[in-house]
Amino acid sequence: MRKVPVSVLVAGLMFVGVACEDDERDSVAGSVADPGASSSPIAFTGEEADCLQGAWVENSARLQAFMSEMGGPMVFTVMPDSVLTMVLAGDMVNVSSTITLQAAIADTVMQMTGSGTYAGTFTADGSTLDVTLTSQEFVAGDWMISIDGETATAPGMAPLEIGPPIGGPGSYTCTDSTLSVVASGHTSTFDRA
Repeated sequence: MRKVPVSVLVAGLMFVGVACEDDERDSVAGSVADPGASSSPIAFTGEEADCLQGAWVENSARLQAFMSEMGGPMVFTVMPDSVLTMVLAGDMVNVSSTITLQAAIADTVMQMTGSGTYAGTFTADGSTLDVTLTSQEFVAGDWMISIDGETATAPGMAPLEIGPPIGGPGSYTCTDSTLSVVASGHTSTFDRA
């Protein structure tokens, strides 16, 4: 198992799938719970981290903010149909995403949709959050490339420059409606589903 900062998990890894790239043998197909199963907080114990419990959504605007913060040699636009859903229940984390990225260079436009599901466990206190992934599934679609009005496809491969660094716990702030996580110098912001 590999520890991954939650901001890396929820925004970067959902698209690029790099956190467990050398641990695919640990993947368990079908082990990810339905992220829409519960949209309200559960299992309150009176602890500071109870606010984390429930379903959280990162919409395309919030995903774009994360991607812009990541930087890289190519500028990607997160398309409006992109979404990432994370469910924190007890000490379990389940994340699913469908993210469409577009890049334009001069007269060339490229677009690809990737989807992923990740599951694992987490530990948290009132200010830190650590995630350990135990399974993943990731699918990168074909790149649709348009040059001077001509369209072609290329095999799907996620752009590696958006792969965030791995390691270390993240800090978080949580309210009834918003979760913000900072890990490895990058911020992910979610709205309660």
